[in-house]
Amino acid sequence: MRPLSIRMQDGMTYAVERVRFCERSPSEVGAILPVRYTVVVEGRELQLFYEPSKEQWFYQVPCFTGGGVGDS
Repeated sequence: MRPLSIRMQDGMTYAVERVRFCERSPSEVGAILPVRYTVVVEGRELQLFYEPSKEQWFYQVPCFTGGGVGDS
């Protein structure tokens, strides 16, 4: 399973341009044992997580400066 796009909190959807890494993540993100994907969206790296036990995707909210993905 690979992420194809991400919908941000503002409702905008962005295509995942590339998946750079895929690995099991430590439980520091508040899930049992999520799969962490390091992806590129609009030229910027984001961390996406998939929680297999809940069949749920989530992401860390990055702190961006300038116009682009995740800006309000």
